[in-house]
Amino acid sequence: MNIRRATLHLSTTFFFGISGAALGQNYTYQEINPNAMYTNDALADSGQYIVQSDNWYISTRGGTLTQLQSFNGNTIYANAINSSGLVGGTTKIGFNNYGDITAATLWTNGVATQLHPWGDSSMIKSIGNDGSVYGLSSSFVSNVVYGRAWIYKNGSYTYLNAGTIPFEQIGINTGNSSGLTVGGSDNPEKATIWQGTTKTIIGGQGGYQYSQARDVNEAGQVLVNSIVDFGVSKGRTDIYDHGVWSTPGAYNGNYFLASSINNSGILIGGAYDSQGSRTNSLLWSQGTGFIDMTNAQPLPGFQIYQISNLNNNGEFMVGASHWTGSAWDNRIFIATPSTVPEPASLLAISLGTVLLRKRRKH
Repeated sequence: MNIRRATLHLSTTFFFGISGAALGQNYTYQEINPNAMYTNDALADSGQYIVQSDNWYISTRGGTLTQLQSFNGNTIYANAINSSGLVGGTTKIGFNNYGDITAATLWTNGVATQLHPWGDSSMIKSIGNDGSVYGLSSSFVSNVVYGRAWIYKNGSYTYLNAGTIPFEQIGINTGNSSGLTVGGSDNPEKATIWQGTTKTIIGGQGGYQYSQARDVNEAGQVLVNSIVDFGVSKGRTDIYDHGVWSTPGAYNGNYFLASSINNSGILIGGAYDSQGSRTNSLLWSQGTGFIDMTNAQPLPGFQIYQISNLNNNGEFMVGASHWTGSAWDNRIFIATPSTVPEPASLLAISLGTVLLRKRRKH
């Protein structure tokens, strides 16, 4: 495990600049396995994370690696980790006309346990810090697909739909410890929440065709993305808070789409132009507004191309690259916020230093 640290030093231009720059905050960057595949990584509140290089691993911030095992020797895929180090994903168990058949899989200290929910094929979407596991299953009957969403906890499954409607549009992403689960349902897909098993379609904002509830925090704030079409990064992000909608809005005239919200109400995501190309890597909070991380350098000469996997400590994962002259050098970092004096505090420190020097002269 290759670990490096670098600190982003912020100038007074950052402190007093426009675009919602974060007053009094900078970031320390820790480089993780340079062979990691960034899109598959996940970061827990504990600081543990999962990476894929030559295989799948759980890692601590100190660099200790635990390899994830396969219960049948077949291909595994990990995509979720909670603060206790419980990892979730899938294991390939077969193949049919629709592609791979997989089994929802949990890993404890690298040891795999196969879950057995309803259906022929299943996968884990996320794992809550309270141990709730959020997953999806499908069943294939005479070339007809039936889907079912479920929550697994303490050895029992709670199903959010009956799984009796062919090609039913159903999906869940995650939930909180108060029993609020978020995802999408209906056709075309609309943002949906479940309180226990009670379903409410909340939809999206802006008149876009599709919407999905992507994330929820412990305060019950639901992150909703509304988009023009699947696979097209054109749309908007809104927050649904117990029946009240609010929005970060656009960024410099471009679409803003977030991927997660943490317990402090911070969003992480990106801005996209009219062609659907990513232009900026952004954080957003109600009090601060947008923070543009695009020009930050985790290491000298490295440009950030994506940020994701925000945890409740304000940490997130960073993909950054550097052109060597013949190829791109791509690396993955964990960004940790560190507090520095606010501008007013900096002024007070400066004045205090001057006064101290004057006193010493006497």
